[in-house]
Amino acid sequence: MGSLVEPVGNAFTMVLPLIRQHTFGESTGMACTAQKIKADILAPAECWAGSQAAALAWYHCERIPSLGNRTPEALVAWGRGDEVRAYLAHLADGGYA
Repeated sequence: MGSLVEPVGNAFTMVLPLIRQHTFGESTGMACTAQKIKADILAPAECWAGSQAAALAWYHCERIPSLGNRTPEALVAWGRGDEVRAYLAHLADGGYA
């Protein structure tokens, strides 16, 4: 039985980096783009939230009703970071949430 487990384990070890590249976009720079979008969203949020910790809590937990009741974090993960930026710009211009 040990002879069957070892090849499967080795194959998994060889495939895991490829899965990570695809999932997290490491090879295409998608992870870096998501991090930049997150930073672009957190900078203005920190101004009105009062601290970086409060801005992060908002980013992870606060649902935005006008954007499908999703958190900013979920929206960025789904490629909708520009909508969160537009939402924040709307609020900065005196718009309602």
